[in-house]
Amino acid sequence: MDSAALDWYTRTSDKLDAIERACFVWGREAGLDKPGRGHFLRAVKAYPDVRKMFDDFLDVWHEQMPPYRWSRETMRRIDFSDQSDYLDFITIDLMPLREAARIKLSAARVEQHDPNIALYDLLHPIIANRAWDFYVTNHFRQAVETSVTAVFDYIRARTQSQLDGQALVTEVFKLEGAKLILSTLDTESGRSEQKGFINIFTGAYVGVRNPLAHSTINGFTQKEAAEHMVLASLLAGKVDKAILVES
Repeated sequence: MDSAALDWYTRTSDKLDAIERACFVWGREAGLDKPGRGHFLRAVKAYPDVRKMFDDFLDVWHEQMPPYRWSRETMRRIDFSDQSDYLDFITIDLMPLREAARIKLSAARVEQHDPNIALYDLLHPIIANRAWDFYVTNHFRQAVETSVTAVFDYIRARTQSQLDGQALVTEVFKLEGAKLILSTLDTESGRSEQKGFINIFTGAYVGVRNPLAHSTINGFTQKEAAEHMVLASLLAGKVDKAILVES
């Protein structure tokens, strides 16, 4: 893995996460939707400048990517001059940017059909960023706990939920009123996938993270730690690609 590409992807994701959080807050802020653009512009003066956040994101984006081809509607939205622009940006423009960043990171990997592929290349960037240092210094317990915790932190970051553990999984992935949809809930196979991963996410928390949080026993070999980190990476990837549903 190209370390520069991973660093770029991490910083790009952080910028997009911050923009998503700000858009979610100001897009739903009461009192900003009164008639008149002038009222809206006066009201948001005290709020973080999301357009400035977006310009900062572009500075990072262009380190690895050519200038993005924006549609006319997107160019209008990123001015953030109407309250509806915030949530519209999340639902329309954010996912293509995330996907383009993932494709760029994937292209930086050396694509070889190697049966002995390196562990690092199997890890989701969020897991590598949070847990790799623990793993390479033989702190296997911390590597496993940090990996699973990172997955649930990522779920909360994407959904703005304050819940944790099984309650978080149930609330975010439930079939009726889901906040994250893994593929589709319109087909039986899609619903089966959603239900199956509810169990896997819950199992990772109840069966791995909870025991580690309430015990000081190490109990992990290097191989076992690596297996858990790959599982966490699978789950983080599912969160990455899930469709965010705004309520």
